[in-house]
Amino acid sequence: VDRRQRQMCIRDRFTCTCRQAPTRPFELSDDWQLQFDLPQQDGDVKQECNPGQPFPPHIASTIKRPDGVMWSDKLKMVMWIELTSPWEENMTTWYFEKHDKYRKIVNAAEDNGWKVVPLCVEVGARGYINDKWHHMRRALKLDKQMNKRLKNAVSDVAARCSYFLYVCLRRREWCTTKLLD
Repeated sequence: VDRRQRQMCIRDRFTCTCRQAPTRPFELSDDWQLQFDLPQQDGDVKQECNPGQPFPPHIASTIKRPDGVMWSDKLKMVMWIELTSPWEENMTTWYFEKHDKYRKIVNAAEDNGWKVVPLCVEVGARGYINDKWHHMRRALKLDKQMNKRLKNAVSDVAARCSYFLYVCLRRREWCTTKLLD
């Protein structure tokens, strides 16, 4: 039996009702498009990895663009991820600041008939992930195993990046390396 077609049973004290397992948003349509702020490496000319691309103009007209934008024209749904790596004590402040920064895009897209799912994710400079992570997990419908793997990987990368910055603190020249070796 396919995992997506498996039924989930909800039991309470007297009855057992069955329903289909929730569908992940990317399984609802086959026309999802992506734009992410990733540096192009080794001559890679993928359109979705171009940090200079504007926000899709048919969704909303704006000069701002979050770190990652995913949209489906068929569903008229747009999701974006804005990643921030503040010092742990400032996480709540940055969460609300990022939401406020993109509020005009949310309003413009909703006025154009789009369903908007803004996801602001804060991963602390020392690898701590705040309690707002569950908003992204729910929106993307990540299962427990995938959520745990992703959360651990993100936390590890944040801690490694902070360590790299610390090690390079006294260097006069900055050297760039691949994102993840």
